[in-house]
Amino acid sequence: MGNRYLKPNVIKKLYAKSGNICAFPECSCELFFDEANLSEICHIQGLNPNSARYNPKLSDDEANSIENLILLCQTHHSLVDQKPLEYTVECLKEMKAKHEAWVAQQLHNCNNGQKDFYIKLQKIFQESRFDMIFLEQNFCTSFPDWYFDAVEEGYLKIRDLLNNECALNIPAKTRKELYSFTQAAEYIITGVAIGCHSNEAGYAIPRYSEQDEDTIRELTEQIQKIYVKYRFS
Repeated sequence: MGNRYLKPNVIKKLYAKSGNICAFPECSCELFFDEANLSEICHIQGLNPNSARYNPKLSDDEANSIENLILLCQTHHSLVDQKPLEYTVECLKEMKAKHEAWVAQQLHNCNNGQKDFYIKLQKIFQESRFDMIFLEQNFCTSFPDWYFDAVEEGYLKIRDLLNNECALNIPAKTRKELYSFTQAAEYIITGVAIGCHSNEAGYAIPRYSEQDEDTIRELTEQIQKIYVKYRFS
């Protein structure tokens, strides 16, 4: 009787390489879904004499190594063990290799997509002069005549970027924070614009009610935090 002892680092590596998806071709079963665990670790070459694809020449360490393990859903684990003549050792090794290569490629594409997103975001920040708008502008000086157009153009470009294909794999928290950034920017320029009139120095400072001014200042602090996080991190 073989000793079925799988080292913790072997299990972790196997699950990481699986991408949380069954390795059987065209099976899109998520192995962990909510609190359910649908995954099963299958030995490519069986551990015991009565198991599928048993190889008496393998030591326990070889049998329990990551090279001899494939991660499947319950349905396909049963299938490959019930039909060992169809799902041979060579077949399962090829299945494992193709699936793990596919997962690695998807992660690579995901990372490249995120990189492309952040490059485009930085470009928007620079072209819209957001450093000057959100880090240098205050309510004690006149607003430059380009302020409102730059803010509006900038936050609209960010919204378009969030709907771009390169934004598909960014974290949900990032998406939420950047969308909040655009909402706050829109609210701020609307609030600042009310009562503004043009003069030689630029747009004059409007008169706010105390409540409106507090709201605009709070939103400005919020937008500065988000901006600094994504501009300089």
